Amino acid sequence: MWERFLAWRRRRILATHALPDELWDEAIGMLDFLALYRDDEVQALRDRVVLFLQDKSIVGAQEFTVTPLMRVVIAIQACVLVLYLEPDAYAGWSNVVVYPDEFRPRIEYEDEAGVVHVRDHEIAGEAWEGGPVLLSWADVERSRDFSAAGMNLVIHEFAHKLDMKNGAPDGIPGLRPGMSARAWQRVAEAAYTDFVRRVEAWEAAGEPEADAPLIDPYAADAPEEFFAVCSEVFFAAPEVLRDAYPEYHAQLAAYYGQDLAARGDASVLQEFRRMGGAQRYPSSRGSINARRSRGSQDQGDTRTRSVVADDGYRYAPPILRPYGLGSALPTPAPASRRRSVSSTPRGRWR
Repeated sequence: MWERFLAWRRRRILATHALPDELWDEAIGMLDFLALYRDDEVQALRDRVVLFLQDKSIVGAQEFTVTPLMRVVIAIQACVLVLYLEPDAYAGWSNVVVYPDEFRPRIEYEDEAGVVHVRDHEIAGEAWEGGPVLLSWADVERSRDFSAAGMNLVIHEFAHKLDMKNGAPDGIPGLRPGMSARAWQRVAEAAYTDFVRRVEAWEAAGEPEADAPLIDPYAADAPEEFFAVCSEVFFAAPEVLRDAYPEYHAQLAAYYGQDLAARGDASVLQEFRRMGGAQRYPSSRGSINARRSRGSQDQGDTRTRSVVADDGYRYAPPILRPYGLGSALPTPAPASRRRSVSSTPRGRWR
């Protein structure tokens, strides 16, 4: 009965809400990787976007104005991941908070020994388990052209949300019926271990341009970052992932229900290689170990107590409401409520 109601609700939303053609066409035109999709898939994606925009509030922080075009551009990139997944793939949370540029959320967290730590550095994006997705609009704009930026911030953060659907992020999302968790873990672990080895060898050699990895070295930070970064590549430069790790690519294709590499244009891979792959990430970004000290896993197995955003508002991700960071916010959740955070450091690809 409940499923029938939800299906009726989705049909009613699609019948009573529509995106103006001009707005849709402009947003689609800003995302080159969508050229691989058939017309019927683009229409299905449009329906997903309409439903997403009804279910999620996309609000600005620091008095930042989020335009209709910004909302649609963000929603398209979020929905392309779930085009062939269940309708409630993003259920359980309500907000996307958009900052004008990199932001500095101050996070206090308590480790298993009861010691309180503070994380306070600029980041481009962040996803909370049971809470919002935080995005820097400047970095959304920069990263929508994957061939130039080598990353896609929106896909990255929403891949984390899928990973969090079945608990704390670990690089293993809630798999489709019929998929083997054991096979996924075996393939993912082998690919991740090999990638870490290659990145560490490349960095130890002084990061020679000729041997630069085509996948962003940030993927070596943790298994959950490997999943999120490889999801970016899966959608935006699919031949790159297929050629590097064919078994892992096949697992992602089975999970997402799409295989863009099978219909892709080899020129995408050629252009990506011509641009220099990972060499587009300047050496000033720091070594893999330095990035690890700034990333999401520096919290370890901890309990998040509260967040203080850089605009001074304190909030608890599990209970953030649709009014955004500029309004009165509820009391932080108690420390006993454990939530995980995955963040994208500032300047990851600059």
